[in-house]
Amino acid sequence: MLRLTVNKRGDGLSLNVIVLAVLALLILVILSFIVLRGTGTFNTGVSSCDACVSDKNQCDAGYVPVPSTCHIGGASGPQGSYCCTGINPTQ
Repeated sequence: MLRLTVNKRGDGLSLNVIVLAVLALLILVILSFIVLRGTGTFNTGVSSCDACVSDKNQCDAGYVPVPSTCHIGGASGPQGSYCCTGINPTQ
């Protein structure tokens, strides 16, 4: 008669490995949230264009020139190269 034995030692992953994997995934999720939130702030700053100009020196005091394709005086106006925004995109 054939007898099968079951070895219970070394089967599967240990609890420590599973806990470390869960912690690593949690850290990656938190880091990705922080990075994506930071880029969302940058996009908000760039999309809130207060004035479109052709030269970065034409922005009023307190405004930051951001390289962007925009239209001076509205959608039908000539194309500008800089968007003057009151939000500093580096923050």
